[in-house]
Amino acid sequence: MGLDPRGLTGIGESQTLLPTMTPRNRTMNMTARLPAFLITLLLATSAQSAFDASLFEGLEARVTALCFDNKGSKLVSGGHDGELRIWKVSSGKSPEVLSGHAAPIRAIAYGPKGRWAASGDEDGVVKLWDMKKVTEVATLAGRGRIADLAFLDKGKTLAWADGAPHLTLVDLSEL
Repeated sequence: MGLDPRGLTGIGESQTLLPTMTPRNRTMNMTARLPAFLITLLLATSAQSAFDASLFEGLEARVTALCFDNKGSKLVSGGHDGELRIWKVSSGKSPEVLSGHAAPIRAIAYGPKGRWAASGDEDGVVKLWDMKKVTEVATLAGRGRIADLAFLDKGKTLAWADGAPHLTLVDLSEL
C-alpha cells in the first residue's frame, strides 16, 4: 500500500506545498520551518515504495521556488533573500550561491541541456544564468510578478508568465 503525497503535512508550523515531479518521476514535497528554514525532500520511486527523507539545511530565508536539473542531481532553490542556491541532491550540500535579485524569487526553470537556468522575482525581473560557469548572463524585464518560467525548443527559447494577459517569449539562440 503506497502513501499519497497529496495528504502529507510538514512538521510543526511548516507549510506543505503541492507535490511536483522530478525528472525521474519521483514525487517531491517541500516544507519550510522557522527559525532555521529547511527543505525536506520526500522521494518515492513508485507508489508502492516507502519515502526517503533528506534534509537540506543552511538556508537563512524562506524558500519560495525550486527546480531540479534534467538529471535530477542538482536542485536550485530561490528565496525571500533574492538568492539562488545550487544543491547537490546526493549530499544535500549547497556549495554555490547566485546573487542578483533585489526581490523575493518566485519562479525557477532549468534548461533541458543543463546549460541555462532562469529565475524570476516579485518585481518582474527575470535573470538568465549560465549553470556551467555559475554566472549571470542576462537580466530581462517582465511587466509584473513572475509567476512561472519555462524553456522551450530545446532551451533556445525562454517563456514566462507575469500576470499580463499574454506570455513573453525570448529567443536565446544568440547567446
